Amino acid sequence: MSDLKPLFEYVVVIKLNENYQTEFILEIDWETFFKYKHWHSRMGAHNLVITNSLIKDGKMIYKKI
Repeated sequence: MSDLKPLFEYVVVIKLNENYQTEFILEIDWETFFKYKHWHSRMGAHNLVITNSLIKDGKMIYKKI
């Protein structure tokens, strides 16, 4: 692990469709965030790419039927 200290207990990821309606809400913990985060140099921040692996490792809070 790096020198980063947890700033939160979990992250909530919300995926919207083209009409801005919620497709799903995913909760991930700090360890999962650290595993999947990527550095975006232009934004100067970490970001997450929503992959099947990330979804599998997270906790699905809501999924549109």
